[in-house]
Amino acid sequence: MPTAASGLWSGALGPLEVRLDGGPLRLHGPRERTLLGLLLSRHNRVVSVPGLIDGLWGATPPPTAEETLQGNICGSASGAS
Repeated sequence: MPTAASGLWSGALGPLEVRLDGGPLRLHGPRERTLLGLLLSRHNRVVSVPGLIDGLWGATPPPTAEETLQGNICGSASGAS
């Protein structure tokens, strides 16, 4: 189901698609796509860092999981192209 806010549109039924002000937003790699899918599936709910780490890596996250997650989020937020 599409969601929209401030020119941001996302669709998660079928291929994951994100648009910003009508144009496609490029997603980089499977981890970023999975992260976005996790966040979309919990729309309007708080998502904890441990919950995201579990969703991305499962029971055996790398020691740098929290830093990698932060980099994925910061990189995603500035990567609108």
